[in-house]
Amino acid sequence: MLAPLLLDGLGSSLRELGIFRFGVLGALFQALMMFTTVILAYFDLRRLVLAVYVVFLATNLGFTWFTRSLGYPYYGYGYFLASLVTLVVAYVLTARSVARLPYITFVANNPSLKPSVAPAG
Repeated sequence: MLAPLLLDGLGSSLRELGIFRFGVLGALFQALMMFTTVILAYFDLRRLVLAVYVVFLATNLGFTWFTRSLGYPYYGYGYFLASLVTLVVAYVLTARSVARLPYITFVANNPSLKPSVAPAG
């Protein structure tokens, strides 16, 4: 609601209001997505963290390329949509991982349950 006042104070045109609003929403969704990846990293689920950021890269490239071709009124939508889609993916992966937390904690990370590798030589 304060975006017009903020843009006016910065000396920007009100024509950029839509870009600013979608940029702010995109940044909010990206911050939430990064919070979920911190949780995944805490559980040492590096492949899932990598998958989340690959999804963000691919969706950001794709949506931004598509919305760029639509013209100036759609600038900012690509980043917003990429952040939103990636947040949903990250949330689903994090929720599934938290549901499997006892298995991850006591079985997957238990070195006594992993096959030992004989030393070379």
